[in-house]
Amino acid sequence: MSRLFHVKRDANRMISSVSSKPLPGHDEKLPAGHPEIISFVSDIDNEQDRVSSSNLVTTDYHMLRIVEDLIEILVAKNIIKCTDLPVEAAAKLDYRRQLRGSNVGIELLDDDDVI
Repeated sequence: MSRLFHVKRDANRMISSVSSKPLPGHDEKLPAGHPEIISFVSDIDNEQDRVSSSNLVTTDYHMLRIVEDLIEILVAKNIIKCTDLPVEAAAKLDYRRQLRGSNVGIELLDDDDVI
């Protein structure tokens, strides 16, 4: 016998919530393999993947800035030289530095930040 889930539907009769236990408003029971249950769970997984991907893109941008600033610090402290980096990496860093409007110095703070 297939496991039954307690289902809550919205005004359009679409599943809005699924529970393994009886909850208020979860008046219908559907088996685990029911197409609507599978679709509901799949939609949740797709949304979580989309949110996760979006968060990764945002954190990738922040990590890029951290790495850029870290390289600038290491160069400024003579721990590494720009010539220690692969030519392509040094060129990309130089280009990004120019885009950020700074050929020298380290930009660890945004314009609104205060020390």
